[in-house]
Amino acid sequence: MSLDPKDLFICHSSLDKELARRVGGDVEATDWNGRKLTVFLDEWDIGVGENIVLKINDALGKARFVAVMLSPEMVASDWCRAELSAVLYKDPSNRTARVIPLRVRDHHQETKAPIEIPALLGPLNYIDFRRKEEYARSIARLLATLRGEAPPRGRRSGGGSSGGTIVPALPAREDPDDVPEALLSNLLSVTRSPSTLFAARSRITSKKELTKGTHYPPFILKEGRLLSFFDPLRAGSTLKEVVESGPVERVPVVDWRSDVDHWRWVVELLNETLRWHLGSLKIRFDRDRRRYYFVPFAEQRLRKQSRYVRWGSGTKRWVVRAPDEGKGGSWIHHAAELRFHDFGDRLFLSIDPLFMFTTDGLELVPGDRARSLAMQWTARERNAAILARVLLWADALAQGRSEGIIQLDGGDLTFSRLPGTGQSPVSIHERVAIRALLTFADAEVVADGDPNAVTFEELPIADAGGTVVDAL
Repeated sequence: MSLDPKDLFICHSSLDKELARRVGGDVEATDWNGRKLTVFLDEWDIGVGENIVLKINDALGKARFVAVMLSPEMVASDWCRAELSAVLYKDPSNRTARVIPLRVRDHHQETKAPIEIPALLGPLNYIDFRRKEEYARSIARLLATLRGEAPPRGRRSGGGSSGGTIVPALPAREDPDDVPEALLSNLLSVTRSPSTLFAARSRITSKKELTKGTHYPPFILKEGRLLSFFDPLRAGSTLKEVVESGPVERVPVVDWRSDVDHWRWVVELLNETLRWHLGSLKIRFDRDRRRYYFVPFAEQRLRKQSRYVRWGSGTKRWVVRAPDEGKGGSWIHHAAELRFHDFGDRLFLSIDPLFMFTTDGLELVPGDRARSLAMQWTARERNAAILARVLLWADALAQGRSEGIIQLDGGDLTFSRLPGTGQSPVSIHERVAIRALLTFADAEVVADGDPNAVTFEELPIADAGGTVVDAL
């Protein structure tokens, strides 16, 4: 049975269940518009024998707000991440302010590891529930948000300045202007995908069996077969040593579109192909975290020089920032989670920008220190900064052209240079020079003090290319 719409959906780890119950109880005890506010909490709203996934999906889609109780265990929970992804998919920058972050714990209860705030939540203002003695103030802020009121200002009554009870001053929040506003997403539309996939019996069962130091075109192994958008039998292909002798099947990609498992393989191969392509642009892939990041060229690394691009309206911007001379510290890298997604009947390439940190331009800073640096760099970012980094990555992927192109034997893979757009019926005035951001100059890489621009198309291919055994 479908649920009635709730005012608040509480996304939480089981370890924070007591706090979730307390918050939910206080919310449901609150009057608003002639009724009580309502909450979706799994143990309250999912009965024995009911389909958990369907219930949660229904509640997420209908709830006015989603409270995310941030703790290390919640961030690591597959259930919680799935719930959060479902909400942020339609509004990755949270322009509607539907997601309400609640900071509940900073360290894992067992490992004591610090929390790593998800990149899309880092810029959002949160309500602090970490201190029990501040609970009354925190719940007042949450209730004000649910009722569409301004945050409590702490005006006291009954005791002057030295005593009394805090009485929230809650004037009505101004409504947004009734003017349509264009919105930019973090999704690049795939305009053309490969039409042919090559399949052949494989000599190996794992990529660990590949010849060390050899560069291979991108491929995946499925059910004893090698699948690739490159023909294994083409002249000079290193894939010849991986496949059995015999015919290579040319599979029309469209034939696999209606098969869920086969189409999942196609998307996996697209992501493998993307990693191969980005290697040629001197963009490194961290296999553990599944993230890409710019790295300096060898000479820049030796001289501890930053790596720049000319981007946007022609401004010189760094993509790798070297430590300040004489002060030491970490290298800072523009990074992103990049992956192809299948939404409905369309393919998109998503860009989730973030920062990564290295000790010498290549080797990553260890976990705790990296998480601390990431929080410092992302905590104050707002929509404009995140949008700018999405567009920077889009331009780098397209190499300054009108669209990104990856040339493959099975047909070119192309994607748009500009993110997909939508429109909001109301406007929130935020001074962002969108026109300047979208006025791209030729994408150029510039070393410190070097007047000679090198275009993306001319980048050296060092450390690049497909599956490389013992590679970066």
